Amino acid sequence: MIQYGEILELLRLRFSLRLSILKNLATITYAFLRLSSGGRSGNGRLSLSAIARSLYAEGLQKSRFKRLSRFLSNRLFTPEVMIPDIVRFVFGGMGGEMFIPVVVDQTTIGGVQVLMAGILFSGRVLPIGFSCFVYEKIKRSQNILETGFLELISGSFPLGKLPVFIMDRGYGRLQLINALNIIAVPYIIRLRSNVIVWLKGKAIALSRLRYKEGRAIRYSRVLYRKDRAEVVDLIIYRGRGFKEVWYLVVPSWWDLPADEVVELYRERMQIEQGFRDWKTHLGVRGLKLKVNRDERLNRLLLSLSIAYILLLLLGISSFASKVRRRFESPRRKPRHGTVNTLSVFTLAIAMLSAIEIFDDVIKQLTEIINALKVKSALSLISAKA
Repeated sequence: MIQYGEILELLRLRFSLRLSILKNLATITYAFLRLSSGGRSGNGRLSLSAIARSLYAEGLQKSRFKRLSRFLSNRLFTPEVMIPDIVRFVFGGMGGEMFIPVVVDQTTIGGVQVLMAGILFSGRVLPIGFSCFVYEKIKRSQNILETGFLELISGSFPLGKLPVFIMDRGYGRLQLINALNIIAVPYIIRLRSNVIVWLKGKAIALSRLRYKEGRAIRYSRVLYRKDRAEVVDLIIYRGRGFKEVWYLVVPSWWDLPADEVVELYRERMQIEQGFRDWKTHLGVRGLKLKVNRDERLNRLLLSLSIAYILLLLLGISSFASKVRRRFESPRRKPRHGTVNTLSVFTLAIAMLSAIEIFDDVIKQLTEIINALKVKSALSLISAKA
């Protein structure tokens, strides 16, 4: 059986929260891992009752459900305060590159908007921060909320490291670009084709700029807005077979080659795979929260994120490599550089669902949890590589 005590000890060592909150987080993380061992598929629908039944807790279902509800309604605990701890938990103080790609995107779960940021990893992302909100409760503007979210994540990185925020067309707003330029944090943001920029003093729509198929073209020191004089570099790219042209803006002071900018943006779709894992395989699409939906979902997703990171690490473990062939039929020809048909996340769920190797899987998961007590998630991944 999955060891609740090991999960609690991991959270106690890595997160600076009150013990009562850590116990609840460990209990719900334990529940998500137990639910994952049921081999949930695309039709899996998660409910609060199912989570309550899987809690590591004594008592009848009614008392378990009340405990879960009390934690989700605890307004003294806001998951955003854990973002610095989560960044350290995932990233740590590793050496290597100065700039770390961080994908940012937004999805909807049960009518609640979920803003998530994650570090690229094996076709998925390791979540390092998220914020839930509903439009009717935004007091000022969504732009202020998003800017504050990105500034918090940036400020949580270790000294000498900076995130590179990779974002889609919904984030191509002047205010956000201005805020990131002020704090000198690099970004790659895709713009819509009808955006007007000023090039050599002349206004021009992006769709009118020239490009060559299969080649990234860079326009330096473009004015994103003439009246505000926000200076950016513009990179235009259309791959062979692409339906649309990519218009990507980056800070003018950032000298990353255009081809590398394109490759980083290409990996942005990995966050969509992460959202699919949450919604479909973990079943959060079926969650129905009736009151304070944003606040309650925020607390619930924190435990889910911890469980999700553990499952991804299980999926790339040495034991997973040994048993992969029993769960999949490899492709005859490589696709996206691999013959594997199962993602590391799907493989982890399949392993937890196999009764005959369950004890060995739990042993491997326990080893991962113990290693995370002193190491970051990315350092474990680097060691595997």
